Amino acid sequence: MLGFMAKTTDKAAEKTTEKSSVSPEELLHSARHLVGRVTGVAETVVDPFTQLMERQRELADHMTAWAQLQHQLADRMLEWAALQRQIVEVSAVWVAPAESAAKVTSRLLHKISDE
Repeated sequence: MLGFMAKTTDKAAEKTTEKSSVSPEELLHSARHLVGRVTGVAETVVDPFTQLMERQRELADHMTAWAQLQHQLADRMLEWAALQRQIVEVSAVWVAPAESAAKVTSRLLHKISDE
């Protein structure tokens, strides 16, 4: 198949050369120039997309790092909440006798003032 295409291309080049009196070197130069221009256009179009994909990868990395930090913060907040509960429970134990004493004293003062 490729041999047939090569022969057909050669025959077309020969006919083109005969008709327009363009040398094979000139034809090759034109073809190289055309391929170079097409490649340049492709690079021009693809390069911004490549840069965009790189920025998207960086964004994904930053998002991952941020999510991990948020997870660590949430774990710390849970620890701090547990410590706060312990502080409240200990404080309640310390305050309970004083609260009871205040209530008893208040009742006694009311009884004394009523008499």
